[in-house]
Amino acid sequence: MAEKLNNLDEDALKLAKIRQSCLMDDGYMQTFFKNNIKCTQLVLRIILDKDDLIVKRVKTQKPLKGAPNKRTVRLDIYAVDSEGLEYDIEIQRENAGASPKRARFYSALIDANMLAKKEDYDKLRESIIIFITEHDVLGDGLPLYTIERYINGKRLFNDGIKIIYVNASNQDAETKLGRLMHDFMCVPVKDMYYEELASRAKYLKSNKKGEQAMKSVWDEMQEESRAAGRAEGLEQGMAKGIAKGRAEGLEQGMQKGMQKGRAKGRAEGKSEAQENVVINMLKDGELALEKIAKYSGLTLKRVKELAKALA
Repeated sequence: MAEKLNNLDEDALKLAKIRQSCLMDDGYMQTFFKNNIKCTQLVLRIILDKDDLIVKRVKTQKPLKGAPNKRTVRLDIYAVDSEGLEYDIEIQRENAGASPKRARFYSALIDANMLAKKEDYDKLRESIIIFITEHDVLGDGLPLYTIERYINGKRLFNDGIKIIYVNASNQDAETKLGRLMHDFMCVPVKDMYYEELASRAKYLKSNKKGEQAMKSVWDEMQEESRAAGRAEGLEQGMAKGIAKGRAEGLEQGMQKGMQKGRAKGRAEGKSEAQENVVINMLKDGELALEKIAKYSGLTLKRVKELAKALA
């Protein structure tokens, strides 16, 4: 009975979180735009001011791989239009998540995954990276920033890369973009401007099937967080184990080296003392070389070498 009540409390907590979510919240956003061509098309048409744009495919959390053993990423909302142009829409509450170098890296990975092996570079299609940020990350007070590369600041480079930052703190109801950003930050469905977005939000927040879909995503995100935590813990544990093993190995190696060094030193010292005795015996000239070798413990060959050196 207690377990059943706990499960009820957990479900109620999840539903409360869902109903207080907006499109700037990761889990809600993932479910909202999953395979949702209609809403994605609306967002792109408004941001790009292109009313005839037709979206053909949408995928949320699309993984992109780079070189082996290098960093990979997941695109929040990946879309392809009727002309084959590729779009990545990233939703960021924190300024740190929308750094210019992150935009550069995402753009590079999209390009790297665009061409087939040996396909000509001219086949690269245009790609557009869009960051919708809760705050004005670039700081010039603009509702939208477009970043493209120019030759000496005058002529467009035309490499097909465009990066756009949309400032969600600008919610001017007099503009389409301002109303869109209002809807991205809006929690109550009744207060949303765009019917396409409001209809989807109502489904996820009020419909049983929509709520279940949201709870499933919530559970997946929690499991991914736990898995990431386990992986990070394993990596840190291995790193500590390797460091400790290296330190122990170094210490053991030093001890063994010192032991060998002392033994070698003693042997060299003993050999030197023996040779000094032989040299003195050779100088006296009273004993045959064979006798000197016998009494000193050196080989006859070594005694002869020392005798030759003294001659």
